[in-house]
Amino acid sequence: PGLPSGHIPGSKSLPFQTVIGQDERLLSGAALDAMLAEATGGAPKSARIICTCGSGVTAAILHLAFVEAGYIDVWLYDGSWMDWASRGDLPMSNAV
Repeated sequence: PGLPSGHIPGSKSLPFQTVIGQDERLLSGAALDAMLAEATGGAPKSARIICTCGSGVTAAILHLAFVEAGYIDVWLYDGSWMDWASRGDLPMSNAV
């Protein structure tokens, strides 16, 4: 409560559900590779990826997906939006 809505500038939206299959398990192999390649615009697996969400919980699922897919510079911002927006000295982009 009290935090502005928005997102970290330069971030891209990737709902964690997109890496979960119909069997409610993490996608694997070619399916996971294709999903993450599309989400990153084809970024190489050496690119820095920082997973974030509202509080850091669901971002952990994305972190796991990137690591499982072989990305090697993957980070989890555990404070996520709650930390970013509450600081007041960091840039914010408003949701459209």
